[in-house]
Amino acid sequence: MQRKQHLIAATLAVAGLVVVALASTSFLENVCRLRFAENLILREKPRAESAWEILETPSGSLIRVKHGALAGWHLAADDLVNSTDPPAAAPVFTVPGFRPPASAYVRGLILRERKGADCYWNLTETVNGVRIQPARGRYAGWFLDFLEDYVPETGSNPKMAWNLILTREPLAGSEWKLTRGEDACLIQASSGSSFQGWFLDYLHDANILERNRCWGEAKTRDHPAPPLAR
Repeated sequence: MQRKQHLIAATLAVAGLVVVALASTSFLENVCRLRFAENLILREKPRAESAWEILETPSGSLIRVKHGALAGWHLAADDLVNSTDPPAAAPVFTVPGFRPPASAYVRGLILRERKGADCYWNLTETVNGVRIQPARGRYAGWFLDFLEDYVPETGSNPKMAWNLILTREPLAGSEWKLTRGEDACLIQASSGSSFQGWFLDYLHDANILERNRCWGEAKTRDHPAPPLAR
């Protein structure tokens, strides 16, 4: 009888360890899993999805999607994308209508499902608008901006452009107009370019990507220049 009791106890202990191991694995996968989307755009005309929620915290401001399929997702500066150096004094461009800014820049803007260190921003009022800068991470202090000579996609109504960037130095597009409502905010390009008044927005149908943050599976992704079409 005593031997049988010991066997039952040992079996229960092993079963408990298996349950704990499975639970721990599931917990770690959940913690380490990062879901994000590379779907941020400037849109010529506003819509419901052009509204953002800005939450002030001691670490900086969180800028979150207010409406739509990705409501609650966070604007983030992706640390795993490499920056591109400013062009030479007399550059030769092979892509018509594309001119890099006179500063190092990066195509590192994403939406993140969960907030992280790269989701915090500093909003600074200036004479011409608001400067939006990452508060933490690899690109802390850089400026939310856009490529001014980027050719927008004309196959949709209204037009949209995949031209959002971060720049090391403040440029003409580094000032934004923030129109705050009771529970949401519109963010518009406010410089004197062809995109003046366009709205920060996102696409519903972009692919949701996943990255593992704990076991070294995340590798640096290099997007030195944006495409001219989707």
